[in-house]
Amino acid sequence: MSITDEIERLERLRTDGALSDEEFQEAKSRVIQGDANSDSSFVNPDEVFGMDSKTWCMMMHLSQLLNFAAGAGTVVPIVMWLVSKEKNADADRHGVAILNWIITFILLMIVSGVLTIVGIGIIGLIVFAILSVVFPIIGAIKSINGEFWEYPMSIKFIRYAEDFDEHSASSF
Repeated sequence: MSITDEIERLERLRTDGALSDEEFQEAKSRVIQGDANSDSSFVNPDEVFGMDSKTWCMMMHLSQLLNFAAGAGTVVPIVMWLVSKEKNADADRHGVAILNWIITFILLMIVSGVLTIVGIGIIGLIVFAILSVVFPIIGAIKSINGEFWEYPMSIKFIRYAEDFDEHSASSF
C-alpha cells in the first residue's frame, strides 16, 4: 500500500470516528516516516478481537441459530455486540440490527402464541420460526460481503449511533 493510500485510509478512519485527531496525526507521522508497522499499539479498527470485522458480524448473525441448539441464540449475539460495539462501528451497527430483530421476534412470537387461542396464531408461529432461520442467514451472507442489512419487520427499539449523531447535529 502506498503512503497516499495509507493516509487516505487513516483519514477515512478519522472521519468514521475510529481514530481521534491525535491518533490520526500520530499514525500519519509514522506512515510518512516509514515505520507504520513499528508500533504494535496501533490497533486495526477493521478488526474485532483480532478477527476481520466482516467475519465477526457474520458470526453475530449466525449465533442466533444457537436457539435451536441450546437456547443461547438470544444471549450470544447480544453479548458479542456488547463487547464489540465500542471497538468497531460495523459491529455496533450489525449488533443493533440483530438486537432490534430479536426483540421484535420475541414480541411476534408472544402475539402469535396468544392468537393460537383463535387458531390463526399457529400460522404466525410457523412463519416466524422459519424467518428466525432465514433472516440470520441472509444477514450473515450480507455482512460477509461487506453489506449492511436490516431485518425486515424489525421495530427500531434501539437506534443506530449515526442516528444520534444526526439528531444532535440538527438540534443545535
